[in-house]
Amino acid sequence: MKSRNFFSNENIDPYRNDPKINSALHNAYLLNYSEFMDWYSHPNVRTSRRISGKRNLESDNEEVHKMHKDSLKQIANEVCEKKIDAQYGISSILNLNFEKFDILVAVAPDYDILKKKGSDVTTKTALKNKTKHILGFIIVEKGECKMFPDFYTVNLICARSKVEYKKYGKHASLKRQRIRGAILLGAYLFCAKRINQTMGLLELADGYKNISGFFSYSKMGFVKDLSLFDRKCFKDYANLPMSININDYSYEQIINYASGLDKIRDMNDETGLIYLVPKTPRQQALQVQISGLCNLTYQIDYILNGSYALDVKLDKNEIKFLQELEDYYIDQDPHYDFNTDDYLNYIYDSMDNLIEEFKSASKSRTRSSSRSKMSAGSNITKKHLCK
Repeated sequence: MKSRNFFSNENIDPYRNDPKINSALHNAYLLNYSEFMDWYSHPNVRTSRRISGKRNLESDNEEVHKMHKDSLKQIANEVCEKKIDAQYGISSILNLNFEKFDILVAVAPDYDILKKKGSDVTTKTALKNKTKHILGFIIVEKGECKMFPDFYTVNLICARSKVEYKKYGKHASLKRQRIRGAILLGAYLFCAKRINQTMGLLELADGYKNISGFFSYSKMGFVKDLSLFDRKCFKDYANLPMSININDYSYEQIINYASGLDKIRDMNDETGLIYLVPKTPRQQALQVQISGLCNLTYQIDYILNGSYALDVKLDKNEIKFLQELEDYYIDQDPHYDFNTDDYLNYIYDSMDNLIEEFKSASKSRTRSSSRSKMSAGSNITKKHLCK
């Protein structure tokens, strides 16, 4: 099977064979496109279909091919745990038919034993077992951003939070392991550097409201990059374009960050969201509210001037916030011609109030009592943002 260029053995081997990455993988393994397809698509198993008591190889092959295709579609839903749009996930998987796409797959320990155990199960069962052994994957696309036609962007990255694979062999007694998304993202940065790509590019789906994604990307050095909002690059401002200057990082640094042995000290997040780590349910709720306002800090200009299409509509809380913001200024002066800066000032003031409440929130303070101690200025935030 023809291999792909990005996660080729030449590019990925120095990364996946590094002792630090091996240790962080906990006996899991990273398979590139050709290795994954060889393992996943050609099981040495029997099919359950028989015609007139005899095997019909042509019909069996058609059925196996259909099973493979259906099972590949299911990978995105299962591994991404329905956290992404189903159709987008399916499209990303099926896009692997095109050479400008490449994939790296993290599989559970002793994944290769499934081949040896495949002779006594049906193809459908074998594929189901293999899918459970997929812990995560990353799909990249060349030229998605036409501003940089030779650069690969992150098309989709997913890692299971709940693992359910069967343990085999010498690792059977070990606890089932999850894969850190940072390891997959580190593989992308490592291989991009190997092919002399100077920038890493991606769109954060749902922007800051995708809190886990924002934290993951930020911890690997990605920062907001609105210059990528362009008709030749990323058009959907419901997402947040992010980039990283790969030249700023050595191979060793990428490996250290991906394996968790080191951390980036300054993650260059002007919103401050990256430093808000909730420890209580109230703080978690406030974090969600703040993330919505973080989105508006960069979306508001596009919302007002209609420069770009919005594929994902604003949620009802955002719409209500903007409407009441306008009402607030109209109440001050019915003829006031407010502009983008007025919106931004209001949004940032509201964020500041919520951040202060986040910092003061604790287990002993109930939702109602913490609200009662908000300042008069914070009442604006309460009016517009409380769910």
